[in-house]
Amino acid sequence: APRRVDKLKSVACGERNDYIWARLIPPLETARRELLDIVLLAPRHVGFSLADSLADPMHVYVCTVSGSTPELPDVVAPEAIDVRYWAVLTADELRTNR
Repeated sequence: APRRVDKLKSVACGERNDYIWARLIPPLETARRELLDIVLLAPRHVGFSLADSLADPMHVYVCTVSGSTPELPDVVAPEAIDVRYWAVLTADELRTNR
């Protein structure tokens, strides 16, 4: 089902600075009945970036971060990322807080 994706803030990870923290509305329910509402989105392909305007459509990894706290860090270590799913994100689904 289509979801609204609210961009919360940009994130740096390793040598990349084009990931974003996002809120999924409605949350994504996993096979274990876990609800993912705040996730880290990362472009799946080199040359695409979530830092600026969205190229439509964009393939993204939907990730969680080990040891996450309610405060969303500006920098995340690559080894802390767990890729949970991949998705296709369109400009119609993405909302920025600007």
